[in-house]
Amino acid sequence: TMVIKRKKNITKKELEIKKDTLFFNQLKTKKGVIFCNTDISVDKLCQTSLGTIGFPFTSAAIVSNNYKKPTIFFDPCKWVGLDDPASAGIKLIYSKDDLSNWIEKLIKI
Repeated sequence: TMVIKRKKNITKKELEIKKDTLFFNQLKTKKGVIFCNTDISVDKLCQTSLGTIGFPFTSAAIVSNNYKKPTIFFDPCKWVGLDDPASAGIKLIYSKDDLSNWIEKLIKI
């Protein structure tokens, strides 16, 4: 199961202008994907997860990395450079194929 935690509850108007709306709406239709309450602690989720996929540069990826969990940043729009120092050494991927490969490897761990 993939658990997705948004940063906060957002209004419908905010949702219409968010760059990731289409991506999240597609995920909502996938089997095995759930959206958790935004009040749940990122720290607790990271402690119990197999790994973390974060959008650059969310704190969840940093927290997960601190717990030595497999962690990546996923930037399908390629807005961030691979060598961006804000990545804090966390791998950055752009393509859905790379994301799928990363998830497959994570599941096999």
